[in-house]
Amino acid sequence: MSRHHRKNKCGIMNRHEFLYWLEHIHLPETFFELKAEFVDAITSNEDAFQEIMCSIASDMKAKVYFTDDDFMVKGFRLEDGEYAVVLYFPYPQEPAECFFQYADLMKNTQKCVI
Repeated sequence: MSRHHRKNKCGIMNRHEFLYWLEHIHLPETFFELKAEFVDAITSNEDAFQEIMCSIASDMKAKVYFTDDDFMVKGFRLEDGEYAVVLYFPYPQEPAECFFQYADLMKNTQKCVI
């Protein structure tokens, strides 16, 4: 769990707090730490990203805000070992919530951009 994670006094994050933490803190930290392992995990099968996101939401007691269809990933193999991944999130309802994030990884050099 990210060191930036915080919960309200009831121990439950609201929808906005969870999405902000997920999109701006947890996923970027995870991507830059795990690189190819992360890309492989979220693109391993059609439902992998949904399953991972729903598991995180459930662990954070935020699952009540989402359905399995709220999260989606599309992966693209580009040239010379480059992979592009688009992560789709629930439709934004407040400022600073993302509709999607784009991640690019060069597997042979482990250089990445999100």
